[in-house]
Amino acid sequence: MERKRADQNEMVMRTKEEIELFLKEGQTIRTVAETLNVSKSSVHIDLSVRAIKYNLSRVDEVKKKLEYNARVKHIRGGEATKRKYSMKK
Repeated sequence: MERKRADQNEMVMRTKEEIELFLKEGQTIRTVAETLNVSKSSVHIDLSVRAIKYNLSRVDEVKKKLEYNARVKHIRGGEATKRKYSMKK
């Protein structure tokens, strides 16, 4: 029982740190994952599910930013492809 509580506390602390990096420093899920040495999937789950579960502050800001990133993902991908092929000319 004690170990389970310790794991949960570690997860809450990690999620808080991820929120700080994601919002304050403007990092992407990928860079947050690299910074904390966890998978992108873990970061995404922490930000989208666990932050709500643990009722952490700034959940609404995180949710808005995740939704915005999902809406503009195809635009960013197109811009990156355009830059890639314009450099090859």
